[in-house]
Amino acid sequence: MRFTKYDFYKFPSGRTVARVRKDAKKLKKARNIRMYEALNILARENGMNMNWNDALASLMKRSHSPNDVI
Repeated sequence: MRFTKYDFYKFPSGRTVARVRKDAKKLKKARNIRMYEALNILARENGMNMNWNDALASLMKRSHSPNDVI
């Protein structure tokens, strides 16, 4: 698996960005929707009342480094 700089940040639900991204792939297939729609849905379901990109930006602002959120 290839990691991004965001993958170890955690949502308020406690799930990592990497895990939520995997869940989004499953949701995309199950509901036959676009990936960005699945990511937006799961960002909200995991405690961020915003779209995926804004959620990632917010998670980064909360933490000074990925090691702070593990």
